[in-house]
Amino acid sequence: MSKMIAINAGSSSLKFQLFEMPNEKVLTAGLVERIGLDKGVFTILVNGENLCIIESLNEIEGIGHRVVHGGEK
Repeated sequence: MSKMIAINAGSSSLKFQLFEMPNEKVLTAGLVERIGLDKGVFTILVNGENLCIIESLNEIEGIGHRVVHGGEK
């Protein structure tokens, strides 16, 4: 099974989900808030436990990033 990470970044926050492919099982999800600001927050959820999901970045075979802008299309 391969792993894919999806990232959604804003001006001072970043959300991510790590998926096991091809069954699209969510292995973990996280949120980093107030990047570069005082009192930044990092939250990661793995069935309510702090676990190591990947041993090496080489396990991640792809990255997706949602691109959003203020236009109509």
